Amino acid sequence: MPQKTESSLLAHWHYSRDLWQDFRKVQFKQKKIDNIIFAVVILIFGMLILMFVKGAPFLIAFIFTVPFAVLFPLIRFKKSQKYFKQKVQNPEIKIYTNYLEINGLKKELISKTYWVLDVKTKIIDGLHLLCFDIAWNAHKGRTNDEFRIPIPPTAVAKAEEIVAFYKN
Repeated sequence: MPQKTESSLLAHWHYSRDLWQDFRKVQFKQKKIDNIIFAVVILIFGMLILMFVKGAPFLIAFIFTVPFAVLFPLIRFKKSQKYFKQKVQNPEIKIYTNYLEINGLKKELISKTYWVLDVKTKIIDGLHLLCFDIAWNAHKGRTNDEFRIPIPPTAVAKAEEIVAFYKN
C-alpha cells in the first residue's frame, strides 16, 4: 500500500471513565482468548516438532516447550496492553490518517513498515468498536493484527465515515 505522507486529524474522541473501563474489560477478554489459543498452538506444535523431528521423549518436549508457550503470549499480551492503561484521568483517542494517538501514545497505522488492510466496526459485549486490521512484513511473509478502539455512543456515524475513508 502506498504510504500517505501527510497525516491529518480524522476524529478526536473523549471517553468517560466507565466507558473506558468497559472497553478495557472487553479488550482484556479478547486478547486473553487470543493468547490462550496462541499458547496452546505453540505447545502442541513445539512438542510435535521436538518429538518427531528431534526424537525427544514426550516429557522432555513438554518441559522444553512450556516456557515458550507461556512467555511468548505473555509478552505479546503485555505489549498490546500498553495503550489501554487503567488509571487514565481523561481517556482520549485521536485518529489521524496515518496513526492513532491513544492517551498520548502513538500507534502507527500507515508508514514504511505498516499498512491498513481493513477497517470495520464491531459490537462486542454491547460495546461499539472500531477495528483496524494492520499488516506488516515479517521475515517469513506478511503478518497482521487487529487493533480495536472504543467508539463513543455519540460518534457511531463518524466511525462509519472513518471506515469509508480507509476503504477508499
